[in-house]
Amino acid sequence: MLEKFNEDARQVVYYIRHEAAERLQLAIIPEDILVGILRVIRLLLKDKFGVTDPLSLSKQVKAARPVCEVKQTVDLPFSPEAERLVKEASKLAEIEVTPWFLLWVIYPSLNSDARGILEAHGITRDSLTEKKLV
Repeated sequence: MLEKFNEDARQVVYYIRHEAAERLQLAIIPEDILVGILRVIRLLLKDKFGVTDPLSLSKQVKAARPVCEVKQTVDLPFSPEAERLVKEASKLAEIEVTPWFLLWVIYPSLNSDARGILEAHGITRDSLTEKKLV
């Protein structure tokens, strides 16, 4: 499923699995993927979108995540929606999946709070395309 994921995109997956396991979630959801993406691209957010405090942006998104059921295991699957999005990113990518491309793919599936936070910083599917990040 992650064959086309570049090193940065693989770091996203590693981070979200680790964090979701710490939160004892039942599964990884699209908003978890967003938190992982923001962690990996945080240094580029200022340059590309003028985000002066990427840590604050990440905290806002974390607070906007829906509450998930918890479980007591380390084997943490993707939710059906998150798995579909990861597979879709792999299928759509011509060469490789980057964190920016993954963000572009998951964007429509994010809850309205998470999308609103991104939009407040000028991060939309259109802006990702306009800045040639996807």
